[in-house]
Amino acid sequence: FKRGMVVNLIRETDNEHDPDAIRVEFEGETVGYVANNDYTLIENVKSASEIRKMENDKAEVVLVYLDEYVIAKLI
Repeated sequence: FKRGMVVNLIRETDNEHDPDAIRVEFEGETVGYVANNDYTLIENVKSASEIRKMENDKAEVVLVYLDEYVIAKLI
């Protein structure tokens, strides 16, 4: 992930593990999921369950921390 990168968001209502799951794709490949657990969230960041209405299906990466944690904004 790099700052400014635009990713696609796909809601997976049929996901057997999490009906609120939102898959993150880049160039047709699954690169992760929107966090949806109190242990993986940071303050003031919405979880997948809190994103009830996705008006757009894209997000822009605004911060990458320790090459592991990614913060993106809906665009």
